[in-house]
Amino acid sequence: MEYEQEEGMEAFHDQEMQAPTNCCISCHSPSYEDGYSTKLCTECRKKLSQYPIDKKVKIGALLVLAIFIFSLTLLPARMKLGLNYAQALKMMETHHYKSALNLLEPIAQKYSKELEVEIAYTEALLYSSHLPEADSMIQKLSKVSFSDNGLLKKAQQLSDELNHYRLDDEHVTLLDNVEESDPKYIKLLDSCLAKASNNEGLLLTRARYALSQDNYQEYETLGKRLLAIYPHHMLAQKIVLNSYFLQLKYKEAAAYAALILKDSPEDEFAMTMQQKIHAALNSTDGKSSTL
Repeated sequence: MEYEQEEGMEAFHDQEMQAPTNCCISCHSPSYEDGYSTKLCTECRKKLSQYPIDKKVKIGALLVLAIFIFSLTLLPARMKLGLNYAQALKMMETHHYKSALNLLEPIAQKYSKELEVEIAYTEALLYSSHLPEADSMIQKLSKVSFSDNGLLKKAQQLSDELNHYRLDDEHVTLLDNVEESDPKYIKLLDSCLAKASNNEGLLLTRARYALSQDNYQEYETLGKRLLAIYPHHMLAQKIVLNSYFLQLKYKEAAAYAALILKDSPEDEFAMTMQQKIHAALNSTDGKSSTL
Protein backbone atom coordinates (compact mmCIF):
# COMPACT_ATOMS: atom_id res chain seq x y z
CA MET A 1 0.00 0.00 0.00
CA GLU A 2 2.80 2.36 0.92
CA TYR A 3 4.50 1.50 -2.34
CA GLU A 4 1.31 2.32 -4.31
CA GLN A 5 1.04 5.76 -2.60
CA GLU A 6 4.67 6.55 -3.42
CA GLU A 7 4.02 5.45 -6.99
CA GLY A 8 0.97 7.77 -7.18
CA MET A 9 2.97 10.72 -5.88
CA GLU A 10 5.69 10.10 -8.41
CA ALA A 11 3.08 10.01 -11.18
CA PHE A 12 1.66 13.32 -9.95
CA HIS A 13 5.11 14.92 -9.95
CA ASP A 14 5.80 13.47 -13.40
CA GLN A 15 2.51 14.99 -14.56
CA GLU A 16 3.51 18.32 -13.03
CA MET A 17 6.89 18.20 -14.77
CA GLN A 18 5.38 17.17 -18.11
CA ALA A 19 2.52 19.73 -18.00
CA PRO A 20 2.97 23.05 -19.73
CA THR A 21 4.30 25.70 -17.41
CA ASN A 22 1.63 28.24 -18.33
CA CYS A 23 -1.51 26.29 -17.31
CA CYS A 24 -3.19 24.44 -14.41
CA ILE A 25 -1.25 21.26 -13.71
CA SER A 26 -4.47 19.38 -12.90
CA CYS A 27 -6.93 20.25 -15.67
CA HIS A 28 -4.50 22.13 -17.96
CA SER A 29 -6.73 25.19 -17.94
CA PRO A 30 -4.79 28.22 -19.17
CA SER A 31 -6.23 30.32 -16.31
CA TYR A 32 -4.37 29.58 -13.09
CA GLU A 33 -3.94 31.57 -9.86
CA ASP A 34 -0.76 33.56 -9.55
CA GLY A 35 1.26 33.76 -6.36
CA TYR A 36 1.39 30.02 -5.61
CA SER A 37 4.33 27.66 -6.15
CA THR A 38 1.93 25.02 -7.56
CA LYS A 39 -0.03 26.27 -10.53
CA LEU A 40 -3.74 25.47 -10.13
CA CYS A 41 -6.90 27.10 -11.38
CA THR A 42 -9.44 28.35 -8.86
CA GLU A 43 -11.75 25.32 -9.13
CA CYS A 44 -8.96 22.75 -8.81
CA ARG A 45 -7.46 24.57 -5.84
CA LYS A 46 -10.87 24.52 -4.12
CA LYS A 47 -11.23 20.78 -4.71
CA LEU A 48 -7.77 20.04 -3.33
CA SER A 49 -8.23 22.30 -0.28
CA GLN A 50 -11.63 20.91 0.83
CA TYR A 51 -11.48 18.37 3.66
CA PRO A 52 -14.77 16.85 4.85
CA ILE A 53 -15.68 17.74 8.47
CA ASP A 54 -17.27 14.97 10.49
CA LYS A 55 -21.00 15.49 11.15
CA LYS A 56 -20.54 14.96 14.91
CA VAL A 57 -17.93 17.72 14.97
CA LYS A 58 -20.35 20.08 13.24
CA ILE A 59 -23.17 19.24 15.68
CA GLY A 60 -20.82 19.68 18.63
CA ALA A 61 -19.68 23.06 17.36
CA LEU A 62 -23.29 24.19 16.93
CA LEU A 63 -24.15 23.07 20.47
CA VAL A 64 -21.19 24.95 21.90
CA LEU A 65 -22.26 28.05 19.97
CA ALA A 66 -25.85 27.71 21.21
CA ILE A 67 -24.69 27.36 24.84
CA PHE A 68 -22.44 30.37 24.46
CA ILE A 69 -25.25 32.53 23.03
CA PHE A 70 -27.66 31.29 25.74
CA SER A 71 -25.19 32.15 28.50
CA LEU A 72 -24.72 35.62 27.08
CA THR A 73 -28.43 36.30 27.65
CA LEU A 74 -29.05 34.22 30.80
CA LEU A 75 -26.07 35.10 32.97
CA PRO A 76 -26.55 38.89 32.88
CA ALA A 77 -30.25 38.44 33.80
CA ARG A 78 -29.39 36.20 36.77
CA MET A 79 -26.62 38.54 37.82
CA LYS A 80 -29.05 41.47 37.76
CA LEU A 81 -31.56 39.58 39.92
CA GLY A 82 -28.81 38.70 42.38
CA LEU A 83 -27.69 42.32 42.62
CA ASN A 84 -31.29 43.49 43.03
CA TYR A 85 -31.84 40.96 45.83
CA ALA A 86 -28.75 42.15 47.70
CA GLN A 87 -29.82 45.77 47.21
CA ALA A 88 -33.33 45.01 48.50
CA LEU A 89 -31.92 43.47 51.70
CA LYS A 90 -29.84 46.60 52.30
CA MET A 91 -32.90 48.79 51.69
CA MET A 92 -34.88 46.90 54.32
CA GLU A 93 -32.10 47.48 56.83
CA THR A 94 -32.81 51.22 56.47
CA HIS A 95 -36.60 50.62 56.42
CA HIS A 96 -37.04 51.53 52.74
CA TYR A 97 -39.59 48.76 52.36
CA LYS A 98 -41.47 50.13 49.36
CA SER A 99 -38.32 50.28 47.19
CA ALA A 100 -37.27 46.85 48.46
CA LEU A 101 -40.68 45.44 47.55
CA ASN A 102 -40.39 46.77 43.99
CA LEU A 103 -37.09 44.90 43.59
CA LEU A 104 -38.20 41.71 45.34
CA GLU A 105 -41.53 41.20 43.57
CA PRO A 106 -40.12 39.95 40.22
CA ILE A 107 -37.50 37.88 42.07
CA ALA A 108 -40.18 36.22 44.24
CA GLN A 109 -42.21 35.41 41.13
CA LYS A 110 -39.22 33.77 39.43
CA TYR A 111 -37.87 31.93 42.50
CA SER A 112 -41.10 31.13 44.34
CA LYS A 113 -39.59 28.04 46.01
CA GLU A 114 -36.52 29.76 47.46
CA LEU A 115 -37.26 30.24 51.17
CA GLU A 116 -34.82 33.11 51.65
CA VAL A 117 -36.48 35.04 48.83
CA GLU A 118 -39.98 34.20 50.10
CA ILE A 119 -39.18 35.43 53.61
CA ALA A 120 -37.56 38.65 52.38
CA TYR A 121 -40.57 39.27 50.14
CA THR A 122 -42.96 38.67 53.05
CA GLU A 123 -41.02 41.12 55.22
CA ALA A 124 -41.20 43.81 52.52
CA LEU A 125 -44.95 43.22 52.10
CA LEU A 126 -45.61 43.39 55.83
CA TYR A 127 -43.68 46.56 56.59
CA SER A 128 -44.95 48.38 53.50
CA SER A 129 -48.48 47.79 54.90
CA HIS A 130 -49.59 45.18 52.35
CA LEU A 131 -51.10 43.15 55.19
CA PRO A 132 -53.47 40.81 53.26
CA GLU A 133 -50.66 39.83 50.87
CA ALA A 134 -48.24 39.35 53.78
CA ASP A 135 -50.83 37.19 55.54
CA SER A 136 -51.14 34.99 52.43
CA MET A 137 -47.37 34.55 52.36
CA ILE A 138 -47.29 33.67 56.07
CA GLN A 139 -49.98 31.04 55.48
CA LYS A 140 -47.89 29.61 52.64
CA LEU A 141 -44.72 29.54 54.77
CA SER A 142 -46.57 27.83 57.63
CA LYS A 143 -46.89 24.74 55.42
CA VAL A 144 -43.16 24.58 54.67
CA SER A 145 -40.72 22.28 56.47
CA PHE A 146 -37.68 24.37 57.47
CA SER A 147 -34.21 22.86 57.68
CA ASP A 148 -32.55 26.22 58.44
CA ASN A 149 -33.25 27.38 62.01
CA GLY A 150 -32.36 30.96 61.13
CA LEU A 151 -35.02 31.10 58.40
CA LEU A 152 -37.54 29.39 60.68
CA LYS A 153 -36.93 32.00 63.39
CA LYS A 154 -37.33 34.85 60.89
CA ALA A 155 -40.59 33.39 59.55
CA GLN A 156 -41.90 33.07 63.12
CA GLN A 157 -40.98 36.70 63.87
CA LEU A 158 -42.93 37.87 60.82
CA SER A 159 -45.92 35.75 61.84
CA ASP A 160 -45.81 37.19 65.38
CA GLU A 161 -45.65 40.73 63.96
CA LEU A 162 -48.67 40.08 61.76
CA ASN A 163 -50.64 38.78 64.75
CA HIS A 164 -50.79 42.37 66.06
CA TYR A 165 -53.13 43.20 63.16
CA ARG A 166 -55.27 40.06 63.09
CA LEU A 167 -58.69 39.50 64.58
CA ASP A 168 -58.83 35.89 65.77
CA ASP A 169 -61.21 33.48 64.06
CA GLU A 170 -63.49 33.16 67.10
CA HIS A 171 -64.27 36.88 67.21
CA VAL A 172 -64.50 37.11 63.41
CA THR A 173 -67.21 34.44 63.41
CA LEU A 174 -69.01 36.07 66.34
CA LEU A 175 -69.06 39.58 64.86
CA ASP A 176 -69.86 38.44 61.33
CA ASN A 177 -73.23 37.18 62.56
CA VAL A 178 -74.38 40.76 63.26
CA GLU A 179 -74.60 43.67 60.82
CA GLU A 180 -72.42 46.64 61.80
CA SER A 181 -75.44 48.94 61.44
CA ASP A 182 -77.35 46.87 64.02
CA PRO A 183 -77.19 48.37 67.57
CA LYS A 184 -76.42 44.85 68.79
CA TYR A 185 -73.07 44.98 66.96
CA ILE A 186 -71.43 47.60 69.17
CA LYS A 187 -72.85 45.96 72.30
CA LEU A 188 -71.37 42.65 71.24
CA LEU A 189 -68.03 44.26 70.36
CA ASP A 190 -67.83 46.08 73.71
CA SER A 191 -68.79 42.85 75.48
CA CYS A 192 -65.87 41.08 73.78
CA LEU A 193 -63.51 43.91 74.75
CA ALA A 194 -64.68 43.76 78.36
CA LYS A 195 -63.44 40.16 78.46
CA ALA A 196 -60.22 40.84 76.51
CA SER A 197 -59.33 44.51 76.92
CA ASN A 198 -55.87 44.14 75.36
CA ASN A 199 -56.97 42.17 72.31
CA GLU A 200 -55.39 44.19 69.50
CA GLY A 201 -57.69 42.81 66.82
CA LEU A 202 -60.76 43.86 68.83
CA LEU A 203 -59.29 47.30 69.54
CA LEU A 204 -58.60 47.82 65.83
CA THR A 205 -62.17 46.79 65.02
CA ARG A 206 -63.47 49.20 67.68
CA ALA A 207 -61.31 52.01 66.30
CA ARG A 208 -62.66 51.49 62.80
CA TYR A 209 -66.19 51.55 64.19
CA ALA A 210 -65.48 54.83 66.00
CA LEU A 211 -64.18 56.30 62.73
CA SER A 212 -67.32 55.19 60.87
CA GLN A 213 -69.37 57.06 63.51
CA ASP A 214 -67.18 60.19 63.20
CA ASN A 215 -66.17 59.80 66.83
CA TYR A 216 -62.64 61.10 66.30
CA GLN A 217 -61.79 61.56 69.98
CA GLU A 218 -62.53 57.92 70.75
CA TYR A 219 -60.72 56.96 67.53
CA GLU A 220 -57.61 58.74 68.84
CA THR A 221 -57.94 57.16 72.30
CA LEU A 222 -58.17 53.66 70.85
CA GLY A 223 -55.11 54.28 68.68
CA LYS A 224 -53.14 55.33 71.74
CA ARG A 225 -54.36 52.28 73.68
CA LEU A 226 -52.97 50.08 70.92
CA LEU A 227 -49.63 51.91 71.07
CA ALA A 228 -49.50 51.42 74.83
CA ILE A 229 -49.79 47.66 74.21
CA TYR A 230 -47.36 47.58 71.29
CA PRO A 231 -45.40 50.81 70.60
CA HIS A 232 -44.45 49.72 67.06
CA HIS A 233 -48.03 49.09 65.97
CA MET A 234 -48.09 50.48 62.41
CA LEU A 235 -51.87 50.78 62.11
CA ALA A 236 -52.15 52.39 65.54
CA GLN A 237 -49.64 55.05 64.46
CA LYS A 238 -51.75 55.77 61.39
CA ILE A 239 -54.91 55.92 63.52
CA VAL A 240 -53.39 58.55 65.82
CA LEU A 241 -52.07 60.57 62.86
CA ASN A 242 -55.45 60.42 61.10
CA SER A 243 -57.33 61.33 64.28
CA TYR A 244 -55.20 64.45 64.75
CA PHE A 245 -55.90 65.53 61.19
CA LEU A 246 -59.64 64.89 61.45
CA GLN A 247 -59.79 66.92 64.68
CA LEU A 248 -57.96 69.78 62.89
CA LYS A 249 -54.91 69.35 65.14
CA TYR A 250 -52.61 70.09 62.21
CA LYS A 251 -49.47 70.87 64.19
CA GLU A 252 -49.76 67.63 66.15
CA ALA A 253 -50.52 65.77 62.93
CA ALA A 254 -47.48 67.29 61.18
CA ALA A 255 -45.20 66.31 64.07
CA TYR A 256 -46.61 62.78 64.16
CA ALA A 257 -46.28 62.31 60.39
CA ALA A 258 -42.63 63.39 60.64
CA LEU A 259 -42.13 60.88 63.47
CA ILE A 260 -43.53 58.02 61.36
CA LEU A 261 -41.43 59.02 58.33
CA LYS A 262 -38.30 59.16 60.45
CA ASP A 263 -38.65 55.44 61.15
CA SER A 264 -40.28 54.50 57.81
CA PRO A 265 -39.09 57.00 55.16
CA GLU A 266 -41.36 55.55 52.46
CA ASP A 267 -44.61 55.17 54.43
CA GLU A 268 -47.22 56.09 51.81
CA PHE A 269 -49.97 57.01 54.29
CA ALA A 270 -47.72 59.35 56.27
CA MET A 271 -46.43 61.00 53.07
CA THR A 272 -49.99 61.51 51.79
CA MET A 273 -51.08 62.92 55.13
CA GLN A 274 -48.11 65.27 55.18
CA GLN A 275 -49.25 66.75 51.87
CA LYS A 276 -52.81 67.13 53.16
CA ILE A 277 -51.60 68.75 56.37
CA HIS A 278 -49.51 71.29 54.45
CA ALA A 279 -52.50 72.07 52.23
CA ALA A 280 -54.79 72.39 55.27
CA LEU A 281 -52.40 74.75 57.04
CA ASN A 282 -52.60 77.02 54.00
CA SER A 283 -56.39 76.99 53.83
CA THR A 284 -59.35 77.11 56.16
CA ASP A 285 -61.08 73.91 54.99
CA GLY A 286 -58.68 71.02 54.66
CA LYS A 287 -60.51 68.21 56.38
CA SER A 288 -60.70 64.91 54.49
CA SER A 289 -59.04 61.62 55.24
CA THR A 290 -59.81 57.96 55.68
CA LEU A 291 -57.89 55.04 57.10
